[in-house]
Amino acid sequence: MIRHGLRRIICASLVLTTLLGLTACGGEKSVEGEVSGWGEDNAALAKEFVYTEQMLELPETLGNASVQQVTRMDSNIYAVWEIYGNEEMPESKLRLMLMQEDGSNIQFKDVQISSEIESFDEHTYMGFTNFAFSGDKLFGIKEHYSLADAELAGGADAIERILCCWNLEGSLVWEKNLELGGVEGSNTDVWKLLSNADGGVSIVSGGNSVEIETFTTEGEFKERISLSTIDRTLSGLNDLFVGKEGTLLYTYVDEKKDSTMWLNVLDLSKKSIGEAKQLPDSFRAQGYRSIVAGEEQTDVVYTTTTGVYAIGKGEITECQWMNFINSNVPTTNMNHIILLDETQFIGFYFDDYNHTQKVSIFTKTNSDEVTDKTVLVLAGYYVPQEVKSRVVQFNKTNPEYRIVIKEYHTYDTMEDGMAGYNRLNMDILERGLPDIFIVDSYFPVSSYISKGLLADIDELIVADEELSKTEFMDNVFDAYRVDGKLYYVTPSFSVKTLVGKTSLVGERTSWTMEEMMELYKLGEMELKFAELIWEKAPIGSGELAKLCAGAFDWKRTTAYTMLKRLCERGIFENRNGTVVVLQTKEEFQGAQSEQFVNETFQGSLPQFLTAFTRRRKMSKEEVEELKKLIEEYEE
Repeated sequence: MIRHGLRRIICASLVLTTLLGLTACGGEKSVEGEVSGWGEDNAALAKEFVYTEQMLELPETLGNASVQQVTRMDSNIYAVWEIYGNEEMPESKLRLMLMQEDGSNIQFKDVQISSEIESFDEHTYMGFTNFAFSGDKLFGIKEHYSLADAELAGGADAIERILCCWNLEGSLVWEKNLELGGVEGSNTDVWKLLSNADGGVSIVSGGNSVEIETFTTEGEFKERISLSTIDRTLSGLNDLFVGKEGTLLYTYVDEKKDSTMWLNVLDLSKKSIGEAKQLPDSFRAQGYRSIVAGEEQTDVVYTTTTGVYAIGKGEITECQWMNFINSNVPTTNMNHIILLDETQFIGFYFDDYNHTQKVSIFTKTNSDEVTDKTVLVLAGYYVPQEVKSRVVQFNKTNPEYRIVIKEYHTYDTMEDGMAGYNRLNMDILERGLPDIFIVDSYFPVSSYISKGLLADIDELIVADEELSKTEFMDNVFDAYRVDGKLYYVTPSFSVKTLVGKTSLVGERTSWTMEEMMELYKLGEMELKFAELIWEKAPIGSGELAKLCAGAFDWKRTTAYTMLKRLCERGIFENRNGTVVVLQTKEEFQGAQSEQFVNETFQGSLPQFLTAFTRRRKMSKEEVEELKKLIEEYEE
């Protein structure tokens, strides 16, 4: 019988489906032995991509905060933290962190913030979106946002952006109101701030085109460069970050080359690019949380939800550096890294178990330095974050067993979104089920049960010395029982509550799904309003309000409110004060019809036609028209 510590994680997580082989594997087997059909391959995997963590003790508790930007200057590490506002403190606060690269002498300094907003409420907001360290300065973009102004102006002039400059003591040096794209009040989105070789800063923004606007260290505007004028590939820009010797690295998607992703070098001073390098499919499929220029042997180093990866120079394949689970790091979000050398880096990450930000130095550990334990395999297409956190805690404390995780969504590609499922199904056919299995709707659980492959979790709970059925809700377990046995459990459940206006929902104390969906359908006046837009679009929001005043005797605020509701449903869009159509009348009617068939007849057109013809006999012309549609569809 396996130790109750392992059984405890299975039951307490309330998420895992288990094999009979899990309870039969025994505590006497080592990593060299076979644990189920998966153990031999994965015993070695438990010792790969391991880094030892030296967690740094921060001198103060920052609460609800996150690291926005980090940099290395000589032997010093700088980081800016944003402490988010709440009801008691509506304004965001900034703290500047300084430490030595060995983790010593950690200091925090207040970052001076000026505010032009006298009072804050649910309609106003101030925050920061982008930061960059450049030379001996910290740059950031402060935003003032007014919800009331946004609704009245259709989104235009709702955001005021201010470029801020601080010294490395946190003192404010200067501020500058931004007019991105050369248009005051433009809705151009700020993508990123980049450091310049001369100590100034560049703003990367996107609207109708991707542009870079450069500023001196004193905040003087230097030039505006439209990236598409340098090379067409920059129109498909995915990310842009600082490289070596004043250059920039960028990733992009080239639609003319089968939507593959590429890496290239941009030299702004020469307004030229280098030779593009194709990135592996896994890079685009998995995505990344942070990316930095590599050292001597690598082009880039980046983090994903599972670990740290690198792409070597002259190669198109990625290599894994670090596995978070194998390294006992409870995170899926290491959002900043500072490379010290090829074997050591500083990581800033969010601890998914303790729900706090952590800063640590990570050092590569050789496989022969990892303690031997019996290896168990937890596999699934996607493993929930909560389960990963519990696995890390189990691995840290259990002296005999170690769980490794195999997540199969990492095998997906842009061309084949089911590659992970197919790979997992093939492994199950060849090896049987893993020791612990995460299931979803794509797996034939009933087939596994009928073949006797799954253990009865009830028996594990009864046999456990620490767990009791009284700790769980029987009605939740009962919902998953098959022939009185519990083969799998849900990780969580929730009870949702809806609040509605009495004028809409009445005095009812219960609400059926059909009654709720009825309120989502367009009412008579909304439909008339939509008809007006379909007829006149594109049309200015102000002009539309005037038409509504004449046609429906509406106030301007009524027209804006009605427009907002239709925009939220994806029928129209208000683009800087101009209302455009996202769904034509025909597309909307088609979607409504499809929704009705799906909700009422489980998506079955034959069922719908059967019910329809029972109430109303179809004419000969209608029958012939229907036959014609079917024939055209078959062709």
